[in-house]
Amino acid sequence: NYNIQLTVFKNNSSSTITKTIKVNSKPTVSISPANTTICVGQSVTLIASGASSYAWSTGQSGNTIVVNPSVNSTYKVLGIANNCTSDSAIAIVNITTTNPTVSITKSPNVSTICEGDSVTLTASGANNYTWSTGANTAVIKVKPTVNTNYIVTGSLTGCSSLSGQANTSINVNPK
Repeated sequence: NYNIQLTVFKNNSSSTITKTIKVNSKPTVSISPANTTICVGQSVTLIASGASSYAWSTGQSGNTIVVNPSVNSTYKVLGIANNCTSDSAIAIVNITTTNPTVSITKSPNVSTICEGDSVTLTASGANNYTWSTGANTAVIKVKPTVNTNYIVTGSLTGCSSLSGQANTSINVNPK
């Protein structure tokens, strides 16, 4: 706040008026998520905060918008509070079109086991997994009785059209 005084002199007398001027600071606005990756066909909710009203680059208003871009996109929002406008905040939404790189690790890390032994197989690189055994988890424990090839297909959540595959073999020595 600033105080401003005006003093008027007239005929050997003076009169003073004091006024207080309030200076509002501009709001600081942010968007959540600020940077995210989705698959084609998915939507994401962008939430702005830090002001009392908002104007988006899409033409929408309000603190929340839902976007469904088909290409990598940047969204901007301005916030307004106390008759002051913020600098723009930016959210980046990337579209992934890349299949996940799925891999399998074995524990113990061996290619041959003795009959009756087990091996834990762990898939990584995706969010959802389907094994050739029918299991739908990232980690499975196997106890093969014959030489066996295990295949896992992994996909990203919401991106079932994008998938990757890995396989590993376990040989069994009879007792």
